[in-house]
Amino acid sequence: QYRKAVELDPDCTDAHFAMGEIYRGRADGLGYAVMSYRNAITASPLDLGAYRNLFEIFVQQGLQDKASCVATSS
Repeated sequence: QYRKAVELDPDCTDAHFAMGEIYRGRADGLGYAVMSYRNAITASPLDLGAYRNLFEIFVQQGLQDKASCVATSS
């Protein structure tokens, strides 16, 4: 459903964010979650939820440099 929404409207922030939430909950989905949150940020640079979730993923993965970049760009 969300993929279809993104196909119809590539700037649909809500669909990108929802896909990030879905992928984040899957053991093998973190890469897709990161991509979805980045797409949400591109579509809506003021979407603080996407920045927060991206930051949390990077912290959980021990990627402090990437987490720091996200924190300073939000």
